Amino acid sequence: MEYKTQINKLDTISLFAALSLFLSIVELLIPKPIPFLRIGLANLPLLVALSFFSTREFLTLVLLKIFGQAIVGGTLFSYVFLFSAVGSLSSAVIMMMLRNLYPRYIGMIGIGVFGAFGSNVAQLFFAAWMIFGGSTKYIAPLFLLVGTLSGALLGGITDFVLTRSHWLRSYGGSTGVVHPSEKGLAAEHQGHKSSQALYLLLIGLLMIPAFVLQSQLWLKGLQMALILLYGLCLGGRVRILPGLLLVSAVTAASLLTPLGRVIGSVLDFPITLGALEQGLHRGLNLVGLVYISRSAVSSKLRIPGRLGNLLYRVFFYFEELTSIRLHRGRSENFLSGIKERLLYIDQALLNWARGGQLSAEERRERGSAHRGDSMNILYPALFLGIHWFLFLSAEIFPDFWLTLLT
Repeated sequence: MEYKTQINKLDTISLFAALSLFLSIVELLIPKPIPFLRIGLANLPLLVALSFFSTREFLTLVLLKIFGQAIVGGTLFSYVFLFSAVGSLSSAVIMMMLRNLYPRYIGMIGIGVFGAFGSNVAQLFFAAWMIFGGSTKYIAPLFLLVGTLSGALLGGITDFVLTRSHWLRSYGGSTGVVHPSEKGLAAEHQGHKSSQALYLLLIGLLMIPAFVLQSQLWLKGLQMALILLYGLCLGGRVRILPGLLLVSAVTAASLLTPLGRVIGSVLDFPITLGALEQGLHRGLNLVGLVYISRSAVSSKLRIPGRLGNLLYRVFFYFEELTSIRLHRGRSENFLSGIKERLLYIDQALLNWARGGQLSAEERRERGSAHRGDSMNILYPALFLGIHWFLFLSAEIFPDFWLTLLT
């Protein structure tokens, strides 16, 4: 059955991008046979879109997914964003070429495998260049193996969705949803306190050089603590354990390539001072940029131009999708849990297409309910000033802190 409601193609692309963001959350709710296993459900809409979108539309979807995830995850100004962009673009180009050139010979499982492999290879080269150096070769085999398995699994899930989705079956150039009008977009933007978001963005950008260029390791650690405190003052959630694990992993990888004076050993493996300091600097930079980015970037940020308009549409639909309440299902089986939730989302989208979406008035009321109180503009400026004081004092007066402490 086809529905009469027709929408702009850009809204359809934005909805698929919003689905990517939403599915990245859904994956966290699914029991995993192996801890930390990620199959990349956020890429499912991309694989599905290969059957519906043109090349230009598909690439637009990929870019919206990259920037949307960076804003939602708060990684826009970090290495994580670059990793995601390199992997997603490489994977997208490979999947698009295979789908266009060999549609009869390579199915979704094959496309998923080749796409994951291309993404992993590109990310490994990037990791070797930016962070791990020659130590990348030690993690490459396991990284490629897990990526290939998850790509095959994701391709199989895509086949399941394409054959079982009632919502996609009703798709005929339209998702059946009502898109926000341009007037509505302008009103929503005014209500999102974009000036406050721009202020936090500016503070975050100014923090980055003072942190990254800090040469004194212990002062960089102090700045990291200030960044965490800054995030708490802004009312955000700060997860310390993942950051510690990432710093430890980067440092351990750096130690595999000896550098400088030997200061100890572990199981007859030499621990060198230069490698240890280099690893800690890289690890702190990597994690610190993520925390700064999370404090500086929010979905309230109004990006000008066509990209900003598209991103707003993505967050518009993402907010609607988050109203779908996913409960832990009866089955604790890994694959059954994925299928169960995807079918539940599919039914919700189908109901939405039939006219069950919130009205514009309800959307505005719900948006108003989520808006917080005005932010105290002094806190960000204070933290920024402390950051630059720690950096400049160490660079201009290198003996200042040594003299003060002794």
